[in-house]
Amino acid sequence: MDTTTGERILNPAAARRAARYAGESERLGGMRRAHAAVAAATGLFGDLPAGARAEAAVVASAEGLRHELAGAGATVEDIRHSATEVAAIADRTDHAAHEALADARRTAEALWGEREGGAR
Repeated sequence: MDTTTGERILNPAAARRAARYAGESERLGGMRRAHAAVAAATGLFGDLPAGARAEAAVVASAEGLRHELAGAGATVEDIRHSATEVAAIADRTDHAAHEALADARRTAEALWGEREGGAR
């Protein structure tokens, strides 16, 4: 957004970079895999007293984090999709603006030509 006019400025290149970054981000996938491995682990505490309870707590925590990461994954995908759509809108808007400016220029040139021709 232009801070002086308040106009929304669509930058297709920046939107494409955001979409690419969101799509390429592997950190979220790595966290999901790590938490899935912890949630699936058994015998984490061996024969330690209260080991079974501690293991259940760790597994429950990993499951909870995995659930949160699933929601974050949807959000990242939403960001990627939205950024891609912004880039497409910006491209269409730029094209339409160029067409409108070209039409206005042709009209102005035609009017100027008529004026110049009529003034002689």
